Amino acid sequence: MQHTEANPVVQTPMPGRIIEVLVAEGQLVQPGEAVLRVEAMKMEVELTAAVAGAVIAVHVEAGQLVEPDVPLVTLEPSASSAPSDASS
Repeated sequence: MQHTEANPVVQTPMPGRIIEVLVAEGQLVQPGEAVLRVEAMKMEVELTAAVAGAVIAVHVEAGQLVEPDVPLVTLEPSASSAPSDASS
């Protein structure tokens, strides 16, 4: 399951329980790479990074109950995945 396009904050769209944290602060991730496993509605779902970058904060731990639209993992997009400023 992926969150909104190019969003550096990983969130879940539904309440659930964190099964496993797959990343650590400082780790580099690529778009589509799984960062968390969540159990929601009796299904296991992988939440993925939408952008390439470094994990700057992991806000949850395994076993924690989470609510929708709350930051779970925050990424710092890499220069190659950040939008370019075309105005000069």
